[in-house]
Amino acid sequence: AHSFSLQQTVYSAESINIAHHIFVASQLELSPLPSDADELIEVHALPIEEALDRVLHSSHMHVISGFAILAYMRSHQKK
Repeated sequence: AHSFSLQQTVYSAESINIAHHIFVASQLELSPLPSDADELIEVHALPIEEALDRVLHSSHMHVISGFAILAYMRSHQKK
């Protein structure tokens, strides 16, 4: 990655102490490593606007990922 930085840390619920660290990276290169036996990682490259559209129109969503997309768009909107 050309740049890699922590965007923010969020928690799913006040009663569950699990931190979700949200990072932003740019100019990534696809360089897959062998996966672990119990690991499934799928890369989906798409414009941020399409990612937002999927968040807003999907019947199933990973909430932390949806929040990360919304937070990124808000912090990078043109003023």
